[in-house]
Amino acid sequence: MSKTKLYIITANLLAVLAFFTNSVVNSEKIRSDGQIVLLELVPTDPRSLMQGDYMRLRYRITLQIISHSIDTATDSSLYYNPSVYKNLPETFYSVLRVGRDSIGSFVRNQTDAEGLNENEIVLHCKKGKENSIRFGGEDYFFEEGSSHIFDEAAYGMLKVDRKGNCVLIGLCDSKKELIDLTKTERDNQ
Repeated sequence: MSKTKLYIITANLLAVLAFFTNSVVNSEKIRSDGQIVLLELVPTDPRSLMQGDYMRLRYRITLQIISHSIDTATDSSLYYNPSVYKNLPETFYSVLRVGRDSIGSFVRNQTDAEGLNENEIVLHCKKGKENSIRFGGEDYFFEEGSSHIFDEAAYGMLKVDRKGNCVLIGLCDSKKELIDLTKTERDNQ
């Protein structure tokens, strides 16, 4: 192998390593410095044959984001209607008001992360594949065979930074308490 090819391969490997390292560092920064927001969940099917047990989370707020963009009532059939996603821009920001109980409620959509009022945050939203809106907290993986523990999940707990980037911390029950898989398993023994 020539030295040139070796340099190219090494440079590519370093670039990939730098990308993943940056991604991990950014996620950890959001986890440590971000604001906690609870978003109400809509029931979904927690199974994947290829990936094991996981939940593809759907948030009630997504319905409000969609209905705001097409000026219609909030209806769960909107999730599965491909025509409603055509009106959405590829990327946008949804403004949420965060109450004392940390629950986020939809206020408006806008084109940037600026112009927020008190107790408001933004979610950086992107139009996803397969008619969806993605902001970073849609997939929750858990240990195979433990899906029953998350049957009572009512909220997704996210940490959100000032730019609208978020990390899913976990799922909460109706009392807004984080569901702890290890504690729940100990209680059942």
